[in-house]
Amino acid sequence: MTPRDFKKIIDGKAYNTATSALIHTEDLPVQNDGFDPNLHPHYQQLYRTRLGKFFLVERNERYSNLVNEELDLRDNIFPMTAENAIKWMEGRCNEKIDKFIEVEEAGDPDTTLSLRISKVYKLVLESIAMKKGLSLNGLCVLALKDVIDKNPI
Repeated sequence: MTPRDFKKIIDGKAYNTATSALIHTEDLPVQNDGFDPNLHPHYQQLYRTRLGKFFLVERNERYSNLVNEELDLRDNIFPMTAENAIKWMEGRCNEKIDKFIEVEEAGDPDTTLSLRISKVYKLVLESIAMKKGLSLNGLCVLALKDVIDKNPI
């Protein structure tokens, strides 16, 4: 049974299964609630919009219909942050994560910068750092941060 396309506007943003990439479908446990699981399977689908936002669709979600006071079915959309989408995928389709999200490699995210300066400048900088109670590296990082703060990209 092919699910119908589903669109919902949430906080002024459109989430549309017809225009988004389906990442993964996860079957949910069968519920003994009178609905035939073959006709009305209960499952979740993770999608990514064309603009890179993630959302989860829960198909055939059971709910109490207040109009007729009976148990009924509905589809629902839940927007997700990239972090939550990664967590959802880690337990269900880990092999698909890096196809849809750029994931940082494990380890220290810092990098090394080699700087060539005169010995005199180095001695002066070490003296300034010592007076401020900083390492030379700490002083340089603060100076570079100051340059970045004063020159936003």
